[in-house]
Amino acid sequence: MLGFVFGLCCAPDLSPQQYVKYDPGLAVALLAKATLPTGSYDSNRTLNMGEIAGHSNLELRLCIVSVHLISLRR
Repeated sequence: MLGFVFGLCCAPDLSPQQYVKYDPGLAVALLAKATLPTGSYDSNRTLNMGEIAGHSNLELRLCIVSVHLISLRR
């Protein structure tokens, strides 16, 4: 499987120290995944390794996150 996530809005490139303090509010990301056929199907085998067909997935994710709301739950 190959995949990537690309931040479209409110997803800056941050160091780990900056990320801990960052309150994104609304974040928008594009997610893409692809699975390539890497195996074959044998009806006599209980477990068939690999994929026999290719799959792809494209998602647009909206996420509302607030550091302040998370810290209140602790």
